[in-house]
Amino acid sequence: MAYISFYRKWRPQDFDQIIGQKYAVKTLKNAIAAGRLAHSYMFCGPRGTGKTSAARILAKAVNCAQGPTPNPCNQCENCKSITNGTNVDILEIDAASNNGVEHIRELREKAKYIPSALKKKIYIVDEVHMLSTSAFNALLKVLEEPPPHIMFIMATTEPQKVLPTIMSRCQRFDFFPISVEDIGKKLKKISAAEHIGVDDDALDIIAKYAKGSLRDADGILEQLASFEQDQITVEDVTSLLGVVDYELLFQFADILMGRDVKKGLLFAHNIFAGNQNLEVFIQEFLDHLYHLYIFQHYDQPQEIVEMPETFQKRYQAQAKKAAKTDLMFLIQAYGDLYKQMKNSEGAATLFKTTLILTLQPSSGQLQQDPLPKSIKQSKKPASPDSNKHPAPPENIQKDAAAANGSIEKNWLKICNLVKKSKISVHAMFAEISAYRCDGNTLYFYLDPKKSWHKDQLSKKNNKDLIAKALKQVSGTQYRIHFETEKEKTHKTIALDSQNNDFTTEDVPQNMVKESGQSSDIYAYLKEKFEIKE
Repeated sequence: MAYISFYRKWRPQDFDQIIGQKYAVKTLKNAIAAGRLAHSYMFCGPRGTGKTSAARILAKAVNCAQGPTPNPCNQCENCKSITNGTNVDILEIDAASNNGVEHIRELREKAKYIPSALKKKIYIVDEVHMLSTSAFNALLKVLEEPPPHIMFIMATTEPQKVLPTIMSRCQRFDFFPISVEDIGKKLKKISAAEHIGVDDDALDIIAKYAKGSLRDADGILEQLASFEQDQITVEDVTSLLGVVDYELLFQFADILMGRDVKKGLLFAHNIFAGNQNLEVFIQEFLDHLYHLYIFQHYDQPQEIVEMPETFQKRYQAQAKKAAKTDLMFLIQAYGDLYKQMKNSEGAATLFKTTLILTLQPSSGQLQQDPLPKSIKQSKKPASPDSNKHPAPPENIQKDAAAANGSIEKNWLKICNLVKKSKISVHAMFAEISAYRCDGNTLYFYLDPKKSWHKDQLSKKNNKDLIAKALKQVSGTQYRIHFETEKEKTHKTIALDSQNNDFTTEDVPQNMVKESGQSSDIYAYLKEKFEIKE
């Protein structure tokens, strides 16, 4: 016996075998039982959801020797010949290759003749949206006044391309993507019957990446069965499909939320060494973050998230660990990265810079590290607003009291103005640990390891932005200098850097307002690392 591919061998042969289309199946069965059959049907939906299978089953239900019946016997000659595709009264037409008006005119001429053996002659027209306008108009003539012995069953993946005049003369049934759970159950049944050894996690990934198409899932399983004779594993599936393992997504999220630099750098090395498609990886990671967001904000996430139950539990656990501000920052940063990747050839460089940014304790509200002892010792109790704004300086030097009085009094306003003007400048400005005032000159100091922060802040545009904020509040035009701690030769005033951190509570809307195409984070990254688009 000749080999039969899985999708043909396991095609549904009666309505009860069609999965994921309860509404369409129930309505069709009731119509057949009540004798309310229409002369033309339109089955709409994505590929692999059962449209053509339902059309063939409907043809059998109408022409079964026991029928019309909602449960064709599949034993009579009529049913067998329809199943085998040998019955001359059941004509299947591919509109993609027979889309001209001459094809439809020929169909109209043949439609006049009564069926040879069956009760009704049935035309199954697949991908009907591919017909030309003139072909649609020719088809319209026969749909308006169909012979009583004719039935049309049309299928399309793009119903919006079907002429409204055609659609209005058909009973429309919408077929929906099949759920991951239903596809997984069917794959388990097939693999057991075909004696295929396969891990449950591997089946879950196949079901996910079939994207609602049972036919695609059957094809993937069949291909894997040919590739691996013993046991199909997750690695086999990800290697064949070029997709991302769930485990990597959970791992990467844990690394970023834990700010584990060593693991992050090793993870990036393994991603590059494994020749992973970075664009696909980031796209999947954004989906992962979106799922975490759902689990944080939606009471019944299983209602809107398509995934196996085992993974739902893992998402629930990881979502509980993730701070909401962390999650928003990561969504923003990697969302911007994905947009940049679409328009750049430097995907690896963009990934590296975003990874560094999101691993740093100063990124967003990701500051978790303890403060240096020297800064801790100079801290005063935090003000009620200290969680959102930098704290004011503790002391102002007496020789600059007149000039600094307004700065001390309005320190929060100054920082807010910098933040509103440009978030990326505020992010670097937040790293300042101390300052001193010499007349109309302000010296700001950073940790010696933050020399590149100093270089960026020292650029004229950024200095002007900060000076503008100072003048707006104090009324004084200050000259500004940025230095590292190792360069200071005078006594300085320590700042409470724990509360002088860049916050991401309102990052998304601010960034969108600041730049229509890419966020200030990326403007900063491109400037720092000289990334060219």
